[in-house]
Amino acid sequence: MLRAPTRSSKKGLSRFRIPILVCSSLALLAITLHLWSTPLQGGVQTLSDRWYQTSHHPQNYAIPPPNSHAYLKHSVPPSAMAGQYHTNLTYQDTLLSRTSQYKSFIDSDLQPWAASGITQELLGFSTAMSTICETPMARIQISRGSLWVTRLDAPNTTTDQEWRNLDYVLLGIMDALSVFGAQIPDVDAVVHAGDVPCMRKKWMHGGPPQVLLGVQGSVRHFDVPLPDYTLWVDELQPIQGVDGEEVVSWQEASHLMQEKYSNTSLLVRVPQAMWRGDVLDAKHPERGQLRRAFSECGRRMSAEERPSESVLFNVQHSPVALQEVCDFRYDVHVEALGVSRDLKHKLACGSLVVAFRMEYWEFWTRGLQPGRDYVQLTNEEDHVCNETAAAVRDMNTLFSTVGQSALRGPKQETPSLARALAELRRSPGAAALLAGASEDDVPAPDANGTYSWGSAATPWEMAWAGYDFLHGNVRLEDAVVYTRDLLAAYAALQDFKVKPQAGAACFNGPRLLERLGGAGSARGKRVAAAHPWLADYDGNCHAAEKYWDDIK
Repeated sequence: MLRAPTRSSKKGLSRFRIPILVCSSLALLAITLHLWSTPLQGGVQTLSDRWYQTSHHPQNYAIPPPNSHAYLKHSVPPSAMAGQYHTNLTYQDTLLSRTSQYKSFIDSDLQPWAASGITQELLGFSTAMSTICETPMARIQISRGSLWVTRLDAPNTTTDQEWRNLDYVLLGIMDALSVFGAQIPDVDAVVHAGDVPCMRKKWMHGGPPQVLLGVQGSVRHFDVPLPDYTLWVDELQPIQGVDGEEVVSWQEASHLMQEKYSNTSLLVRVPQAMWRGDVLDAKHPERGQLRRAFSECGRRMSAEERPSESVLFNVQHSPVALQEVCDFRYDVHVEALGVSRDLKHKLACGSLVVAFRMEYWEFWTRGLQPGRDYVQLTNEEDHVCNETAAAVRDMNTLFSTVGQSALRGPKQETPSLARALAELRRSPGAAALLAGASEDDVPAPDANGTYSWGSAATPWEMAWAGYDFLHGNVRLEDAVVYTRDLLAAYAALQDFKVKPQAGAACFNGPRLLERLGGAGSARGKRVAAAHPWLADYDGNCHAAEKYWDDIK
């Protein structure tokens, strides 16, 4: 028997909760008040500034040092306390009737099938894309509130990680089913979790394209994005909690990064454009061209005897932990013919994101507006260095002049920030960079009111806007509402009755955990901790299996 939406929602929506900060003594309270001031306002903590204002290739992210968050121990609960919550029941009730803020993007993504609809014949063609696109795929059916899965053939080069990514897509669908139940209609679809979209627009010459649900879309593809459910921290790029243990949920990670930098003014963050990431892709070498061009900016300018500009780049320096990216004033986002999944971390802690024109997207990234939430620069390889240097130079000048009076928040240095500043002071050109500028050097906007960084907004206004967008629109509840609305809009285009394929397996929580290594494995424990509802989720499989057995 299917659960009614209200019953499903009461049980499922209790997962969307606000952490309770607990202090055990007056001494701890005093330390907490010394470190952090204002509590959460409307669910998002205000940035400190706003409180006071009416080798050759770059390194990947480092393993975080043991003391990364040591000074936060009395103000942020350790991972072991993450299960202590209180529930906003009023908000839970409104979530059921809420429409995704990304609904317009859903409608746009599904427009290629608006006239023709989605037929069984079209889905048959879509299943053949798994070998063409070199990524694991699955045919899924949602029927009577249960999720049925048939894995499709994949190329021999498919890795275990690629199969796990597909399982995380299934987790996102199961999450929406567990929350909204009968609000999600029956669906028949082909899904994949490739690092790049699959269905290219240039392949089409009349007729509707094959329809694929992935984890990203692009200007060159028809793929329709589902949420990337590696919303907990990837085991390759861990976020460390204050207790030294790995943080397991995006809710906890984003809250931790909020807290960590809430007393660190943009004025004291390292005034460089920082980026870490891969520049070589053995499978698809062409994917790293823009990254390779950017990674050479500092070296190239140094060779051209431009030390005052080369010092603006922090790309080939010592490794940086993902949880410490906001030690830098500017966090650079560089695509590699696919999305880079650390963008949400860079927005979470209040530094200004500098991105080269983005052509790939996750379900939420199109909600960001260039010039309002981040700085958008050219993605032309021949111009990225000079354009980035000019923008960072002018923004630094504005910080060291107008920013000195506009930004009056606390200037606490994190331990890693103090180390990064010490390293910077040893660099050629650092003295001039840290010396600041005079009022005569303040950059002026053009006739349209636009600065050299492509916006009429100041850099700190954009940093605040991006921070607010992230914490108000990239939460787990935003992901499940989007998934429900996407599946409902997709189902409305189907012209047939959905039933599970022969040989399909009904997925429940234990089955998914087993596919991720088992509930007792390190990965299984991480996923179960991030999604505590999963272990007992039956997926309505027993009732659905009985129904389909009875009508055979």
